[in-house]
Amino acid sequence: MLYRARGENEKENEKEKENEKEKENEKEQPRASLRLALRLHLEKDLSSLRSRFWVRAVVVVRHRFGLPPSAFFEEAETMPNETTFVLHEKLIAWQVACELLRVVRDARITDAKLRDQAMRAAQSACLNISEANGRSSPADRRRVFAIARGEAAEAVGAVQVAAISGSCGEAVAEEARRVGARVVALLSGLIRPK
Repeated sequence: MLYRARGENEKENEKEKENEKEKENEKEQPRASLRLALRLHLEKDLSSLRSRFWVRAVVVVRHRFGLPPSAFFEEAETMPNETTFVLHEKLIAWQVACELLRVVRDARITDAKLRDQAMRAAQSACLNISEANGRSSPADRRRVFAIARGEAAEAVGAVQVAAISGSCGEAVAEEARRVGARVVALLSGLIRPK
């Protein structure tokens, strides 16, 4: 009989322990959901902090290079959802090279060979700038930018030769020289090792 009582007591103790565990689990469930909610809230706060510090770092870097800090925010506001953005379009060198291409086109060079040479060189300058900006190796980028610089100089030279030979106007040649000099200067800055 004594053994039987001990066995029953052990069973009752085990049942009590199981009941206590169930009660603890019931208490723990709201705590777990509270912990999860806190963790999600903290992660949200941390991500906003990260973005704040990133923006501050960009502003500091822009200030070091003498650029106005507001330009960063204006840029972000003008293109909030653009997903098809091509990187070379932001390069000033590419934009000025396109201006050089327009000047060469509008020169209306009457000599077919010179016109073809000038157009191909101006087009090649634009294309090489966009190609260089797509390269990942800094040395490779500089090499292709150098090719673009040579093509821009060739386009200007072809327009000047056309003006000297009477195939186009002097004013157009002067405009090509001005724009071409700007392209060459911008590309020289991109070629310079950092």
